[in-house]
Amino acid sequence: MTLIYMSKFSKCLRLISGSQDDIPDANAFMPIAFHLYKFYSTSAVYEVYPDFVDFVRKFRSERPNVRTAVISNFDKRISNILMQLGVMPFIDNVIYSEAALSSKPNRQIFEKAIENLKPEIVEPHQVLHVGDDLTKDYKGPKLIGWNALLLNRSNLTFEDVPPNHVCKNFIDVEEIIRKSFTQ
Repeated sequence: MTLIYMSKFSKCLRLISGSQDDIPDANAFMPIAFHLYKFYSTSAVYEVYPDFVDFVRKFRSERPNVRTAVISNFDKRISNILMQLGVMPFIDNVIYSEAALSSKPNRQIFEKAIENLKPEIVEPHQVLHVGDDLTKDYKGPKLIGWNALLLNRSNLTFEDVPPNHVCKNFIDVEEIIRKSFTQ
């Protein structure tokens, strides 16, 4: 099925890259768009970092009162994808841009995350956001006063991020949490 899908996708790319005079009827794209939407509605094209599950299991067992959430610039399909990937048992809530009517790095999606977790009182400095995009996952949360760690598996250099805010993997995340944050 993937090979058939890819050949349809390649055909779509050839159609899109053609000249403006050669634009086909929009109906020609509907089957391709449908297949893409369905394909990206499954866990088949996503993977969980191998060190994440061990990290989150340990984190949740050691800190049962800490709430966790996924904040994603995705749509309603994300919850089902996370379920298929086996991470939903470790997540208290999923906030996605379609429902929040906002996307990272805008403050509204981060505020919606706090609102959805229904905490008694959460101050911005009590929140830690971990993500792999400099602007969306590091600078966005920092602008609203959250703590943030930048997951950098590609070993890039970030001049405007303190070295102790950059993690190669979730082992580093765990170490920083252990050193820097209390329960």
